Amino acid sequence: APAPGVRETIEQELARLAELATAPGPERWRHLSDLRTRLAGLLVSAVADPVAERLRSLVAALEVTDDPALQSRVDELWDRTVRELTACLGDAGGTSRRPFWKRRP
Repeated sequence: APAPGVRETIEQELARLAELATAPGPERWRHLSDLRTRLAGLLVSAVADPVAERLRSLVAALEVTDDPALQSRVDELWDRTVRELTACLGDAGGTSRRPFWKRRP
């Protein structure tokens, strides 16, 4: 299970992803790039956390957000980000918050 501070950060990031789910592609692309930076920072303090390896993998996947020419991948990366962050919370056995960002208008 992720440490309480790590869990809180992931929950906040998932909530922000839900808020931006219908934003234009370029805005979501920038958010993913910023998110990668924040997750990399989180890893510095959570290096021994049980979800660190999953977060490290996600940070690596989001490195492509440095290249604006790859913005066509925004939906794929967005979905993967939500899936991976959700799985981090799921590692704690909690699924009560899971569906809220899957609701689509």
